[in-house]
Amino acid sequence: MKILVWSLVALLVVLHQDVWLWDNDSLVFGFIPITLLYQACISVGASLVWLLAVNVAWPIDEDLIPDAVPTDDPKGPGTDRVPVSERPIPKAKTNPRHAGGDEMQGAPA
Repeated sequence: MKILVWSLVALLVVLHQDVWLWDNDSLVFGFIPITLLYQACISVGASLVWLLAVNVAWPIDEDLIPDAVPTDDPKGPGTDRVPVSERPIPKAKTNPRHAGGDEMQGAPA
């Protein structure tokens, strides 16, 4: 599947060079220059290729892949890892000059 994604990216790179439309002054729907519409379609195509790459050819989250190195853990290798979605959210760093809250402490009135 990665070959398909890379082939589509290469195709988009080639199609992006629209030298055949540079001298075309025609309007689509009466107000959009054909070259602008062509580039808009290339942009939509690029977003669809990126969507395909993310959903199909993107590698699996490395934190969920078990380690290849054997461990002494009786449950098996890689079982001590926690998926990213289950990790605790780190606390935000606080500014010592501003304790937080809705009001700015120490600000001039």
